[in-house]
Amino acid sequence: MKKNYLRLACLMFLILLLPSTGKGQTLGVSSNALGWAALSPNLGVELGFAKQWTVSVDGLVNPFTYENGKKSKVWLVQPEVRFWPRHKFSGHAFGLNADYGQYDWAMKKTGYKGDMIGVGASYAYAYSLSNRWNIEAQIGAGYHWLFFDNRYDRKDPHSSIGPRDRNTFGLTKLGIKFTYFIF
Repeated sequence: MKKNYLRLACLMFLILLLPSTGKGQTLGVSSNALGWAALSPNLGVELGFAKQWTVSVDGLVNPFTYENGKKSKVWLVQPEVRFWPRHKFSGHAFGLNADYGQYDWAMKKTGYKGDMIGVGASYAYAYSLSNRWNIEAQIGAGYHWLFFDNRYDRKDPHSSIGPRDRNTFGLTKLGIKFTYFIF
């Protein structure tokens, strides 16, 4: 019984945090179509907290193992803050993002297993399809630190070459997002 009261109190607190203007779009749930095309299920939540600012958290997972020991297992969480020059969720947007994830990637002879941390900047353009639906094209670039806990031969996953790290500059976001607005 106490758990139900605690859940209700938490829900009421979260509702109080939402903007009280009642105008337009405030909270949306989104998914990246390019991620799904790459067989990586993904979901995101974006909250508008001012007239021209939003904050979002996107996540994806790719749990697949293929034949002959090939695999592209990865999970990733990517928070982002965005500025919209005109209105939130409409037109151009400029963002700063960070990401953290873990991977186990073995598509060639050598497999890599470890953590990744990244930061980047992004640009997006959103177009409103209706009061509840939005489509958005996005691209972002940044820096990633990859920490290999383990490098191994794909044919013998018990063979370990040892820890190592690698730093790369490249894409941090790329997608066509569909957003459904709850509020």
